[in-house]
Amino acid sequence: MPSRASAGPPEGQNATGDWDLMDHQESSRSGSPQVQQLKATSMSKPSQWFREEDLEATRGPRRAVPTSFRSIDDLLDQGIIRLDAAKTLLARYKHEMTPHYPFVIVPEDSTVDNMRHEKPFLLLAIITSASYDNVLLQKTLQDALKRTISELLTMENNLPELLPFEVLQGLLVFLAWGQYLSRPRRYSQFLHLAVSILIDIRLDQPPQTETWKTGVTFTPAEIGKVKGPRVRGREEQRALAGCYFLVSNTSVMLQKTYVLSYSTYLEHCCDALQMNPEYDSDQQSYYLIRLSLILERISRIAVRGGPASSNTQQMLASHVATLQSELEAMGERCLSIIDESPALRIHLHTTELYLYQIALLGRSPTSDPAPWPTWKHNLLTAGLISSKLLFTYYLALPPGGELAFSNNEWVSLGFATLVTIRLCLAAQTSSISMDTARLREDLNLQTILDRCCERMDHLTNPNNTADERQRDVWYHFGMRVRLARQWFLKHSTEIQQTHGVGNPISASEQSPISNEFTSSVDLNAPSASFDDLFGDAPWFSQLSGPDWDFNFPQSMLNPAAFSGVGTV
Repeated sequence: MPSRASAGPPEGQNATGDWDLMDHQESSRSGSPQVQQLKATSMSKPSQWFREEDLEATRGPRRAVPTSFRSIDDLLDQGIIRLDAAKTLLARYKHEMTPHYPFVIVPEDSTVDNMRHEKPFLLLAIITSASYDNVLLQKTLQDALKRTISELLTMENNLPELLPFEVLQGLLVFLAWGQYLSRPRRYSQFLHLAVSILIDIRLDQPPQTETWKTGVTFTPAEIGKVKGPRVRGREEQRALAGCYFLVSNTSVMLQKTYVLSYSTYLEHCCDALQMNPEYDSDQQSYYLIRLSLILERISRIAVRGGPASSNTQQMLASHVATLQSELEAMGERCLSIIDESPALRIHLHTTELYLYQIALLGRSPTSDPAPWPTWKHNLLTAGLISSKLLFTYYLALPPGGELAFSNNEWVSLGFATLVTIRLCLAAQTSSISMDTARLREDLNLQTILDRCCERMDHLTNPNNTADERQRDVWYHFGMRVRLARQWFLKHSTEIQQTHGVGNPISASEQSPISNEFTSSVDLNAPSASFDDLFGDAPWFSQLSGPDWDFNFPQSMLNPAAFSGVGTV
């Protein structure tokens, strides 16, 4: 059984790990010693994988994509991307990107030459997502992919029988690395299209040959029959699981409507992948789906707003304890494979933090109600430990190691950053400050945020344009981390002044992080409550926008958003 972790150097990569098509370029930007160290070990930068004159030509009138969906051939024939570059990008997807989203697997013996004939749309989606270190090329490839999708929906001739599944796989790859989508992103629209294809080809249902239900058909041979394949292979099972994974995590983290539910058949597919895996990552997929199901159950917990009765508190504490036990058991079961799956590690800690945030219900750093119930105290400390484990893993990655991260992993890290800030501020209040001092010191959140800013600086293209809408995603990620950092420092100081406890942070103690993206931040927001970070403060609009599908809802973590009784 092939293992992705033990694979040798990918096609197009030499023995030292350098990409043959890339040149080493150093940036002249200054920064802290940590930034200089990152730059000294900087990963390679891309060379010209395309001709400028051909790229300029693509900005002219749109050329119709052939109905045989050979647009990847067109791009290769026109020299917009070279064949050896396409091979390098395919190798990158197989060996570097698949561990972050193991639901669309390309066999090791698949090549550009055979995929351009057998699965041209999937190949185009793969090289588009994998070209993340060349923004201009990726934008051109995205335009070609979007035109192909557009014509898929509007063309008059019927599609070949097997094409819809290929389109589904391509869309899943395209969406999995959705942080690289050019604006307007239309993430939700592409996701709903993928779900509609899944439903149309009936991959969400078990294969059947007969049914007692009367179908709307007037062909005698089809009466009493069910359309669709009689058997399903592992590819189809992975596609169903991968589509659910995207829908579930988008729905929970961004508080959107569920458009694909967990089902007995999905559970059967995941069990089959785990018990009879074709690749090592099939077992990782099983745990990713199981964690998503727990995450959904946590998100359905409803807590009555305002003061709660002791009975309600006991019910909630009991239910939280059950979910916490399930999470701990899940962590132990996947312990042997978690080192091989960055997606699984991040998803596990994110699910933990999603549960542990319940400790913050009804809390504010200015009111400091006392005492803390034991079960909430335990959740708070568990959350600080989980945050430490997650960010220790992330910050230990080699420079540029996060480039292959999926969109779900970035949403998870963003969510974890916000929850960790709130947990740390709650832990500084007088009634619990002494109990959590060692954990807060060990976590050292300010240093974590500083280093996250440095990593974003390292990834940001120094030649970014003045137009924010045209800047790379790392510029925007860095801006968000800086805003969150400034908010944390402001409120941490306010807690010290209000309660006379905690860790005071003076201006002289703040790390020398660039203020390029924070000069316009309003640190005099009208309220000092935890909800400032998610409310309508004027500066919060810089953190999100209508065309950012992976932004954070303003209602996230707001206790007022919980209502009802503690049930799932």
